[in-house]
Amino acid sequence: MLGDIRDRLRGVEVLKGIYDVVTRRISEIVNPEVVSVFLYNETTRLIENVAELRGSTLVETPHEVYRLGQSLTGSVFESDETIQLPKPGDANRVKPLEDSRYDRANQEGYLSNIPSGNLEHYLGVPIRMGGKVRGVLRAMNKKSQYYKETSARHDRLCLLERGFSADCRNVMEITASHLAIAI
Repeated sequence: MLGDIRDRLRGVEVLKGIYDVVTRRISEIVNPEVVSVFLYNETTRLIENVAELRGSTLVETPHEVYRLGQSLTGSVFESDETIQLPKPGDANRVKPLEDSRYDRANQEGYLSNIPSGNLEHYLGVPIRMGGKVRGVLRAMNKKSQYYKETSARHDRLCLLERGFSADCRNVMEITASHLAIAI
């Protein structure tokens, strides 16, 4: 992945190319239903979605923003800590929608952007540059081998029950480091 990112540094639309590499490689390795890159905009003081891969489709202009501390993604940014729900090995298996940091007021808008219409698994990792958090790399819903985009909204088997593993978290954290260097 780092080699692909390095190659994209030579192109015309550098950031778009880097985001494409990152989202597609995470999709191949971690197998999420949605993978997104958020960056902090110092002018608006919002965390803005700058790239998103939903299923196999790259979203040209994703529109999703958070204030610091708002919802899970804003909480990752504000706390500078990875949030993974449900946590591997957690007997209670707390789902993202059950977490107190989840933004229930905007639930309908967020869920409509997910191909399955569900939020069963969440993995958000801070993107750090120069010792400061500059954004969030987010993955939602670990797909099963039965996942098909055409039937995701109606197929209960399309998502794994257990969610993301510790290996998925490691891949996301390493990728966030590579992304920070490239940006």
